[in-house]
Amino acid sequence: MRNQENPQLVVFNDKAQKRILKKTHKELGHQGENETYRSIKNRYWWEGMKKIVKKWVKACQECQKRSHFQQKEEGNISATSTLLERVSMDAFHIKAGRCKYLVVERDDFSGWPVTVALTRLMPKSVSEWFNSEWICRYGEPK
Repeated sequence: MRNQENPQLVVFNDKAQKRILKKTHKELGHQGENETYRSIKNRYWWEGMKKIVKKWVKACQECQKRSHFQQKEEGNISATSTLLERVSMDAFHIKAGRCKYLVVERDDFSGWPVTVALTRLMPKSVSEWFNSEWICRYGEPK
C-alpha cells in the first residue's frame, strides 16, 4: 500500500520496468492486466505505466495460450521488388445485371488492376480470361 512509510519508487529505466513487469506478472500467475497493474502500482510508478502493463499482458505468450481471445501474429508477407513479379486474384459476388461475379487481378508491386464481370465463376472462364487479358498483354508473372 502507498503511504509515507512505503512510498512508490519512481522507475525511469526501461529495462528495470520490464524486469518488474515480468517478475510481478509471473508471480501473480498470469492473472491479467488489472491484477498486474494493481500490484505494480502499489510499489512503483513510471510514465504511462497502465498502458505499458496492458501492452505487456496482451503480448504475454503464457496468457495467450490460456485466453479465448488470442493475439494474432502478423503474417509473413513477402514484398515484390519488380513489376509483374507476382499477381493476386480475388473474386467478388456482385449484383450488376446478368453478371454475378467480379474478378480482379492485381500486380502486387504496382497495384495495377485488371477486372472482368462474369455470369458464372468457373475455373475455365477465369483461366481463359487471365490468359487473354493478362498473359497476352503483360506476359506470365515471374
